Amino acid sequence: MKELILKPKISQLILKKNIDLYQKDFTQVPKSCFPGEWVLIKEKAGDLSFIGYINPFIKNGPLVRIIETHNGSEEDEALLAHKIILKNLLKAINNRKIFRDYGACKRLAHGSADNLPGLIVDQYINVIFIQINTAGIDRFRNEIKEFLSTTFPDQKIHFLDSLKYRKNEGLPQYPQEEFKEDLEIQENGFTYYLPPKLMQKVGYYYDHRENRKKLELKLKDLNISLEQGLDLYCYMGSWGMHLLRGGVKNLTFVDQGNFEEQITANLNKNKLSGRGRFVRSDVFKFLDDALSSDQTFNVVVGDPPAFSKELKNVDKALVGYQKLHRKVMKVLAPEALYAAASCTHNISFSDLAKTVYEASLREGKTLQIIDVGVQGGDHPFFSFKSREHYLKYILYIIRERE
Repeated sequence: MKELILKPKISQLILKKNIDLYQKDFTQVPKSCFPGEWVLIKEKAGDLSFIGYINPFIKNGPLVRIIETHNGSEEDEALLAHKIILKNLLKAINNRKIFRDYGACKRLAHGSADNLPGLIVDQYINVIFIQINTAGIDRFRNEIKEFLSTTFPDQKIHFLDSLKYRKNEGLPQYPQEEFKEDLEIQENGFTYYLPPKLMQKVGYYYDHRENRKKLELKLKDLNISLEQGLDLYCYMGSWGMHLLRGGVKNLTFVDQGNFEEQITANLNKNKLSGRGRFVRSDVFKFLDDALSSDQTFNVVVGDPPAFSKELKNVDKALVGYQKLHRKVMKVLAPEALYAAASCTHNISFSDLAKTVYEASLREGKTLQIIDVGVQGGDHPFFSFKSREHYLKYILYIIRERE
């Protein structure tokens, strides 16, 4: 295996889970490395060494991704990479078994959090989707699919590649595998069906599973009016379904995508017929229209897509969140619940809470935080500052300021 030599003190950063390395982190990098080649990363003077892979042709991102410490054995590069990938994938699958309620619907591999940077594997009732975004993993895509087929012989295995991420890594664009069935999803006792044409990046988002359950249980514990609920950026309506089962009488689902037929079908499937309506609209426009028609809501969930993908755009994202919160507060009942959620990586809990607080000052409201939440256990992370932590959920009681 080819060797890369680290600059002083970089190895200590790696031990602290800084696994993305750039040209500046090395004193020596071989010029002949190919994209996705697995390499040995060593200290110039020291005993520590690591295994990782390199992509000298990446457009925007780390040159090297660290996988694990090196145990000193000498093996063929491809054989070692193959062995490590399957070992880590099996460990990731086994680690999910502790979450009994997740059943056959969960994320089986969550990228670098499972020492598999660039590999996402999501399991549903009728299919397992594989997404590969990095060169060092993509070299072994067929072996990964074969391993999953052997491990889960009763399920279909399909690739769901992200063209955007693959282009950044200079990876080949394979013909998209056609999946014609509705995706069958089970979550917290609900069953959803999602047609292929409506699937987003990875199919369905399991990451807020625990927070949806928490919110439903909280509704049952609170002495508050639950006449009207609102699910903003609803997608398949999973937040709203939990609100209905938690006691909300009437639910409005809002999204700019065309999800009416599927939400209606899922309401019927889960014995919630007639208790929800879908409005296809830009969320900000819907809130403006609701204000002008004097509509108010007792429970609102705001779970928008990421307002920013890059650190340089965080300030704009924070402005967007505050704008959303202000518009929501204008249509809240005098005493209401607001679940504010964010999936934007570079925005912290404190950042999100600050946008809600500043919105409340401008709208004459008082706040009380009664619950917080993070992503489910099948989306592991080890620190609030780690790259793998991205999901935030804060539940507020919001009242008129006297």
